[in-house]
Amino acid sequence: MIVVLFDAELSYRRIAAALNEKGLSTPAGTAPWNGAHVHRLVRTVGAQKVATDLGKTLVLNRRAA
Repeated sequence: MIVVLFDAELSYRRIAAALNEKGLSTPAGTAPWNGAHVHRLVRTVGAQKVATDLGKTLVLNRRAA
């Protein structure tokens, strides 16, 4: 879900808000999500693999794009 929302160009904060609205907990089990949680997660190898599996490429530095 995070990869799809990030690919749709939602901000880290908006992605966190969407996760909180759905009642999803962070990987550590803490709540609520915040932009920093999403930022760190998007930059993991796992997120890159999920994006590749979905046929997407994550552009991590959108300002330069």
